Amino acid sequence: MKMNIKNSTKQVFKHSTLVVLAAAMSLSSCKDKEVAPKPEAGITAASIDKAFENGFMKGTIKGTRRDGTAFEEPFEYKVNTSNTVFSKVSPTEHAFTLSRGQGFATDNNNIHFGINVTNKDQAGASAKLTYSYLEFSKVLADKKLFYLSAAPSFVAKNVTLPMSRVNNQTYKLVSNGSDMEWYTDQTLQENFYVLKDTDGNSIYFSTRYEYDALSGDDFRRFSYIVSSTGVKSTTSTLWGNVRMYFNDSNNREFRTSTGTNLSEVIAVPADTQEITNFAYNATTGLVTFDYKLNISEFRSFDNSYLPYSRATNTTHHALEIKGSVSATVHNEMVMRRSAQ
Repeated sequence: MKMNIKNSTKQVFKHSTLVVLAAAMSLSSCKDKEVAPKPEAGITAASIDKAFENGFMKGTIKGTRRDGTAFEEPFEYKVNTSNTVFSKVSPTEHAFTLSRGQGFATDNNNIHFGINVTNKDQAGASAKLTYSYLEFSKVLADKKLFYLSAAPSFVAKNVTLPMSRVNNQTYKLVSNGSDMEWYTDQTLQENFYVLKDTDGNSIYFSTRYEYDALSGDDFRRFSYIVSSTGVKSTTSTLWGNVRMYFNDSNNREFRTSTGTNLSEVIAVPADTQEITNFAYNATTGLVTFDYKLNISEFRSFDNSYLPYSRATNTTHHALEIKGSVSATVHNEMVMRRSAQ
């Protein structure tokens, strides 16, 4: 199912933008509330972004788009709205998080790392990623928007393809039926799940569940199909006896009315990560390192919850993300009591 992921850093970026802009515009006297505020000369989106830059998180994303087009895209994100601090996990281990975005005015371009460091103050310090989330978007030459989100899982897991690879040679669902939209028919006053196939047809399933006495599970029934030319039909030789189920793990499955399971369970190994050349300067607080991530093509079928999103790879092809980081990380947070 398509998801509209709203991570906390994007919300912080937007909130901070409003705060900064409000401060820049508050030139009117607090006594004269009828005077409209005017923006201070020289305040621009670029200057606001510049004020919140702290090092960089950059790299290259290499993979294949869903339409089969290979790509290799660079990125560099610098904007951050909060300080980063080491948190002591054990006598030898510290943890910290890093988040950077492209800018306040740019959505869907940001990256987040959770990192554990062993012996951070020593020359032989080592580090590893505990989680990662990346959003990247770019307007292509044909005015189409290329968007991807990627969040690896470092744990091996079985995932469910709603329509198996073998069966999908017949049903031809886009992304094996993992992409699904919500549609409200204003005429019928009814909601539907909508799936697409590679021939341009749209397949509609009712959102109302019915009980399957054969399996003891609830299911959603096929409602109608709209062809690529706009012709609607409530009957379909191919889809008429297909039902949509949600199993105990909330994974979607397609089964026939006679109980044949059309889905497929795949054992997906843990995604791989590597941090090299980690260095921490205790005097300046500067942290630098190189990183590399490899994310499975099946990760979008994984429902695992992570700090910023579910595990995902919206390209549905193997992804490689590698690059470098340079950022200030404070050694500790000192808490003081307020004056009594």
